[in-house]
Amino acid sequence: MQIQQVNEWDISYEEAVATQRELVKKLNFRPYTEEVEYAAGVDVSTSRYSRQIYAAAIVWTTKENKVVESRFAKAEANFPYIPGLLSFRETPLIAEAVEKLKTYPDVILVDGHGYSHPRRLGCASHLGLMVDVPTIGCAKKKLIGNYREPAPGKFSTSYLIHNEEKIGIVLRSRTNVKPIFISPGNNINLTSSLRIIKSLVGKYRIPEPIRSAHILSNEYRKKFEG
Repeated sequence: MQIQQVNEWDISYEEAVATQRELVKKLNFRPYTEEVEYAAGVDVSTSRYSRQIYAAAIVWTTKENKVVESRFAKAEANFPYIPGLLSFRETPLIAEAVEKLKTYPDVILVDGHGYSHPRRLGCASHLGLMVDVPTIGCAKKKLIGNYREPAPGKFSTSYLIHNEEKIGIVLRSRTNVKPIFISPGNNINLTSSLRIIKSLVGKYRIPEPIRSAHILSNEYRKKFEG
């Protein structure tokens, strides 16, 4: 899969913030009405005792409900762990794993935030500027904003609001479980992002492509770290 480099990675904190503020101007949010046959999921696994990070990119087929391809990448983190700037630590490695995919996905689901970010450029949006398919952020925790707790039933929702702007949707993916936080990355809007995420929820809280990528990235890390 072709990857386009949109910025330098070996930069300072101030340069990274400035880069986010420039790149956000390039995001495109539009409806995505097609049915998804292949959904990629990406996740990163790290260890508190090492600077090594491990990325997994998988492709999930909705026709057979299974992983049909998985690719991996590992590297030593060059950018420090700074909330709001995790993209500069993780996205280069995620992109390396995605570039290895032979199966071209219709969408890419990122374990993290897209537009629901202090500067509106989380990992899903950053990656979305590097690929030519829609990207969606699906996070387990809120990064910024306020919301009304969704009703306890499956697929109940509320909006995630920041500075009076709807930056994401809070989704109860299973009855009586903690919600997940959905936001568009790039080349897709909020409504379409929610529709696709709901279609990829299986028996668990986390959509299947991201859940599979999470499991495989951890297995990949353990293979090297023991």
